[in-house]
Amino acid sequence: MMFLCTGNNADLILCIFAIIEFMNNVFPIADKQKEVKSYEDLSRTAKRAFDVLETQPGADFAMGTWWNAINAVTYLTDHELGRNSDTRMQSAWFGYNQGRKVKAMNLAIEMAEVA
Repeated sequence: MMFLCTGNNADLILCIFAIIEFMNNVFPIADKQKEVKSYEDLSRTAKRAFDVLETQPGADFAMGTWWNAINAVTYLTDHELGRNSDTRMQSAWFGYNQGRKVKAMNLAIEMAEVA
């Protein structure tokens, strides 16, 4: 389950585009007509997920992998999104964010197979 985040600058650019695509699919922008090409185009939540890739607990154990991207989504939905801990837990276990985590896992597997 590796990103393309190794090697030369061209590989790094491909990696960043893949992560942006992943985050946009998990946390899409409201305007479906707008094309997401860069970090600045991502939704606020997708930007936050992108930002926690390197700072979430355990990020250093799977740096540069799709597993790390899944963990960023899980960390964000389980520990940051929601108005309080009760609504956060409800959504993470049974609600909309539970579906986001499943979507993130399926998408990461799909993207890893393509890579």
